[in-house]
Amino acid sequence: MHMRRRVLLAIMLACCAVAQAKPDDKALTAGLQALHRDAGFPGFAVATVSKDGVTYRHGFGYADLGAGPITIRHLVTHTSGIVDDDTYGHAYYLNAYSDRRSALLKRFTQEYTVPGRADTSLGGFLRGYLAAGGRDFKASNFSAAPSGSTYDYSNIGAALAAYLVELKSGQRFDVFCQTHIFQPLGMRHTGWSINDGLAARHARLYDTGKQAYPLYSLITYPDGGLITSADDLAIFLVEMIKGYRGESALLGKASFRLLFDKQFADDAIPAGSPKGEPNGGIFWRYEANGLIGHSGSDPGVTTFMAFDPVQGTGKIFLTNSDFGDAGEDGSPRAMTRFKAIWSALDR
Repeated sequence: MHMRRRVLLAIMLACCAVAQAKPDDKALTAGLQALHRDAGFPGFAVATVSKDGVTYRHGFGYADLGAGPITIRHLVTHTSGIVDDDTYGHAYYLNAYSDRRSALLKRFTQEYTVPGRADTSLGGFLRGYLAAGGRDFKASNFSAAPSGSTYDYSNIGAALAAYLVELKSGQRFDVFCQTHIFQPLGMRHTGWSINDGLAARHARLYDTGKQAYPLYSLITYPDGGLITSADDLAIFLVEMIKGYRGESALLGKASFRLLFDKQFADDAIPAGSPKGEPNGGIFWRYEANGLIGHSGSDPGVTTFMAFDPVQGTGKIFLTNSDFGDAGEDGSPRAMTRFKAIWSALDR
């Protein structure tokens, strides 16, 4: 199963529902979180006051250890405890543009789809996976670790964050993105769902043996199913760099700060955080080399996108190919070739 980890546009949309804390408050919260881990209390709440009123308040831990809450912040930092299992690996489906003559049609159908699936809606899939009594609900869909304590990349968690945008805005997530992101930025060849125009320009997607997959769609499309071009994605990355520097009008300055602020203090990194990406903003990852970016893969596609926050430069790599059974970590040969291309972009 290929883990989808493309950041693309879900990165922008959960930020509107997460409160923006003052720098001093964030430092205090991070310190108290570290103390909570060593205190042994199931949970505790604190508050500070002045003669003018309440100056700080926050809760830590759990009122009920058997039913820890999942917050938006957990979803956007991959600490929710929602686990991608084999059901998630079959959350693909063939669409009207799929090549039924593809040599990989049978393999793709067996490995990635549920034949005869009637409901391909995002909300339907999430209810079936996360709600008690749902078709795919089971205890192992959730980690045993308390929410917020452990980093475990969750594509379903990312899709749930996007679904919350639908509930809050009253618009489907793909329509919301077209209205508020793609159209304002002039990303004319970008969309979450396939249509005649995008299908005509779509690259064929190949496995490591250079056999073509049939064109497909994703039920949990916000976690990485964006159809775009290097040109359009470059427009988006330019805007992200502007936003990081306080120069974009796409979001307010406070929202961009929230989008890119490191969500964890250096001494309070969640267990399981990858060494190569030790911290993160809202879906964006801070890499050990100082870049901010994301990478991802699906059958027949591998992507990397990152920018240097100091230099204000960025780079993108898209390929219509698998990197091998190792997923986005890649086979040694593919990774060696990719690293040569990635390094050449710095020159």
